[in-house]
Amino acid sequence: MSPRSAIHSCRAPRAGNGARAGKTGRSEQIVAAAFEEFSAHGFAATRLEDVARRAGVAKGTIYLHFKNKEALFRAVVRRLIRPLFEGFGEFARKFEGSAEQLLVEFLSRQYAEVVRNEKARGILRLLIAESGNFPQLSEIYRREMIEPGRGAFRPAP
Repeated sequence: MSPRSAIHSCRAPRAGNGARAGKTGRSEQIVAAAFEEFSAHGFAATRLEDVARRAGVAKGTIYLHFKNKEALFRAVVRRLIRPLFEGFGEFARKFEGSAEQLLVEFLSRQYAEVVRNEKARGILRLLIAESGNFPQLSEIYRREMIEPGRGAFRPAP
C-alpha cells in the first residue's frame, strides 16, 4: 500500500461492521473512528465512548487494542503521518547532491505531501494546537516522526 493510499483509506466504517471485522480490521476501524473524533473535537474533548460509537464497537473493545486514549492517538499519528516519511531513508541513501540540496528536497517533498493531504494537515494542526496543554503529544510527535526522520540522514564523512 502506498503512503498516500494508506492515508486516504483511513475512514471510519459504518457502525455495525465491528462484529464482522477481524482483530486487525477492528483496530483499523477504531483508529479511523478516532481520527474523525480527534479531528472534530481535539485531544482533550475526544471521548472514547464517542470513538467506540463511531467505530461500531463497545467501549471495552478499544481497551483490547489500545491501553488508553494517548496510545490510540499515537496509533492515529502512526497511521496518518508516518507513511509520509516512509521511503525517505532509501531516497537519502541514494541522493548524490549536497546535504543542503537533500534537506531542501526533503522539506519540499514533505510540504507538498502535507499540503495535498487534508488528514495529515488535520493531525499536524491538532498536535501543534494541543501540545501546550498535553506535552505528551509533542513527545509522540518527536518519537514517531522526528526520530525516524533523523535516522534517515547519514553522518557526514
